Amino acid sequence: MDLRPKTPWTNLVWDDFWGTPMHVEGSHKSYRPLVVATFRLNYLVHELEPMGYHLVNVLLHAAVSYLYVRLCLLVFVATWPALVAGLLFAVHPIHTEAVAGVVGRAEML
Repeated sequence: MDLRPKTPWTNLVWDDFWGTPMHVEGSHKSYRPLVVATFRLNYLVHELEPMGYHLVNVLLHAAVSYLYVRLCLLVFVATWPALVAGLLFAVHPIHTEAVAGVVGRAEML
């Protein structure tokens, strides 16, 4: 329940990905405060409307794809191979789950 506005922001530091305190035996110890913080900001704007969460995931994927092209420009030096690599990265089906699934945001961050 770390998404709710009534929950203190400090819980992001002490709870796992699913909102269970890290010290509890039932916690799976998946510590992802940045991801949970982005979900919380999404909740403040869109509440539980899925379209807002998917939009943020698409924008994050676009940003990661852009950063990948920039990295490829450093590696390949030539523009054409970097753009092709970036395009393949952006449209490759393996990224479908990370972009389409709301919890896939953890893979992008």
